[in-house]
Amino acid sequence: ANYYPDDRWSQYNTAHDQIQTLFYRAMGGSAADWNDLMLASIQKIQDSASNFHSYTAPGAIHCITGDDIFYTREVEGVKLHDWVEAMVNDEAWDDVMCTDCETDPEAQ
Repeated sequence: ANYYPDDRWSQYNTAHDQIQTLFYRAMGGSAADWNDLMLASIQKIQDSASNFHSYTAPGAIHCITGDDIFYTREVEGVKLHDWVEAMVNDEAWDDVMCTDCETDPEAQ
């Protein structure tokens, strides 16, 4: 993000992403450690790049942009599609982080 300071950068994750956790385990990591390490990595990027923001949703669902959940996903009152739209349209946007990261209402 710092290499392209005039551009906006973002990352979407679920707190317990099943696919990212699977790959982390395949590389020898512990599934129990993945969430804390992901959050630390996101924080490190946020601390060093003001043009980067993240959206962290509860649960373990991976790759939602091709599904209806992209339009219904809401965390802390912010819908994901509105957050992405604000980023793309150069509007105000900020980091979004789930407070109850264990329970995913979209996984029902």
